[in-house]
Amino acid sequence: MILSMPRALLVSASLLLGTSAQAALLPYSIRTNPYSGSGTTVHGDIRTVGMAGATFGLGDTFIAATDNPAGLAMTLNQADLNATTNWSHDDRIQEFKNSVHTTNFGGALSTYPWAFSMGYRVPYREASQYELEPAALADPAALNVSIREFRMSIARVLFENQLSLGAGLILGQSETEFRPLGGFSPATANHDYAVGVNLGAMLQLPSRFLVGLAFQPSLMFGGDTARDLPGLSDFFQPILVPARMGAGLGWIPNRFFRADFSLLVMGATPGAAPLRDNSVMLGEALTIHPRFGGAYQFADFPELRATVFSGLYYEAVRVADAFDRLHFTIGVETKPWIFNLGWGLDVSAGYRNYLVTAGVDVFKVMQKLELIPKPHRPPYGEALPQFSHLSDTGLPRPLVRRWRQEGPALDPVKIGLELPMRIQDKALDVVEGAKDVMESAVETLRSRPDAKPSAPRRSQKRAAGAGGTSVAD
Repeated sequence: MILSMPRALLVSASLLLGTSAQAALLPYSIRTNPYSGSGTTVHGDIRTVGMAGATFGLGDTFIAATDNPAGLAMTLNQADLNATTNWSHDDRIQEFKNSVHTTNFGGALSTYPWAFSMGYRVPYREASQYELEPAALADPAALNVSIREFRMSIARVLFENQLSLGAGLILGQSETEFRPLGGFSPATANHDYAVGVNLGAMLQLPSRFLVGLAFQPSLMFGGDTARDLPGLSDFFQPILVPARMGAGLGWIPNRFFRADFSLLVMGATPGAAPLRDNSVMLGEALTIHPRFGGAYQFADFPELRATVFSGLYYEAVRVADAFDRLHFTIGVETKPWIFNLGWGLDVSAGYRNYLVTAGVDVFKVMQKLELIPKPHRPPYGEALPQFSHLSDTGLPRPLVRRWRQEGPALDPVKIGLELPMRIQDKALDVVEGAKDVMESAVETLRSRPDAKPSAPRRSQKRAAGAGGTSVAD
């Protein structure tokens, strides 16, 4: 349930780190190869990046469900609302000093035995300023290749909560943009569209081990090579998104700890090359990427919760002139009162990804305003709760062996339908309260010994003129 800090603050942070964009030389004037629309690094929210993208056996947030939608019905506890921006530096994509940002926002809701999610994400982006050779423009041009996706997913548990099946619909848009920075020529961009799906399954084993499987077929976004640009021909090439298959083994012993080991398999994108160099092949063969991560909630108090995430993942080489990399990830997320504060880091050779989150827990705000009912709250674990013991307390219903209703039964659909009326009633209460305060203040002023009697006389005259009888009469 995260709302990210304003982008302006993130931009300021990147400038403080010395990551403002600078132009590099583009080593080609004719583009002959398509682009690749998928990277091998992890992007998303602090939980996903902090756990090294090990989500195929969990799928417990909106971002994680984009890998395996089956997790929505099995491991999501009530709801998730998320908006995050990643600022990454990757010398395989462009010069390390320049950064690329990607944004994701969306929500997920569990309504046993069903669950749903919907949101927007940018899974891949290359963007930087380049000098063209031969110099056809006096100033550099900003070049951008990116994929945007609107995703909707649905999942359901079956066979007495032992199996969850999920499916997602992907509405994708590609963008290839050429924007001269001198201001003399307008920006030129090509957009194309594609529709895809992703499928997932999750099986619950004894001791709350979870096996997850997921598959997403390949996509291709068409280009427009008929348009030539100043100093750059055939720039608007197609964008190839490889097929993805993943398997994960997750473990959720209790509500304070969870871990996952995943294997991501990425298909080939023959002939594709990065934006920075048309002659460097990218994704010529299938690659396998192991990922391992865990999350531990180390503080659980009435007005403070805090969780630490950490993980490792192995990034197999897909760029012809690069080498394999081992990534270390870490993140901390705190929830004091109604706020969410956190940061994350993914670091490897020639790679950094920074995440900073600051926002408001909108569900908690609505609970404090009595707009939505408060769910049952298990006993607080306080500082450093035990994380290895098996406990059903506070877990999603499909993970509880002998589930029974504790506290009021909460129907998210009914709550959502009643919310507008509750907001209206609360607004009327506020107005009535303000009116009572004003009337009380007026009566206090009238009752003062030095109060002037002119006001009641004016009221008497107005009442008499209206044909009524005043209180003074």
